[in-house]
Amino acid sequence: MFVHESVAEEFLTHIKQEIVGFYGPEIAKSGCYGRMVRHTCWDRLMAMVDADSDKIVRGTDEKPNRDDRFMPPTILDFGTDFTAFKNAKCMEHETFGPVVPLFRFDLHRFFTMEMSRVFWCHVRVLFCLKQQELFEGCSLVR
Repeated sequence: MFVHESVAEEFLTHIKQEIVGFYGPEIAKSGCYGRMVRHTCWDRLMAMVDADSDKIVRGTDEKPNRDDRFMPPTILDFGTDFTAFKNAKCMEHETFGPVVPLFRFDLHRFFTMEMSRVFWCHVRVLFCLKQQELFEGCSLVR
């Protein structure tokens, strides 16, 4: 997920609020929140999270639970470190779980950084709420 660095903190605050608003403060007890299908799936996802455990952002303090195959909604915030973002274990394959890598971009770094083919094949969607602001002043799209 790409989020402009000027709104990243606010975005994360809103995401946390929405998670709690939707599932409640104890997500593991919510009847609306699913589980990983198999323990092997949970193990694979947990390995992705553990690889970048210093970047974890969650809506609550709940911890993953292997016995219950519970994985709380997790964002891995790579800040503006694009190299760490594109080389992260969670970027190697589709996560098939509630784990989302986040990169904080600005206009100049976003359009001028080197983007490898491996990175682009894992980008699924680019959300742009204000297209004019995103592309304003960018010579690559004029």
